[in-house]
Amino acid sequence: MIATPLILLGAALSPLSYSEWRRNQRAIRRGEPMPPSRLPKVLAGTIAVIALVATAVDLYSKATGK
Repeated sequence: MIATPLILLGAALSPLSYSEWRRNQRAIRRGEPMPPSRLPKVLAGTIAVIALVATAVDLYSKATGK
């Protein structure tokens, strides 16, 4: 159960990373400052949510004995 969201996160990171790379390349070619990256916030937030859900499921399963 926990692996599925992480696999989906990995699949989503690939096109997002490519898009960010293209934005950076465009900025370099134009001599503009590099645009800020949103990926670290997205990655950290998603992993935190998955960890909280996993903890809740684990505590629930221990409390109910299932």
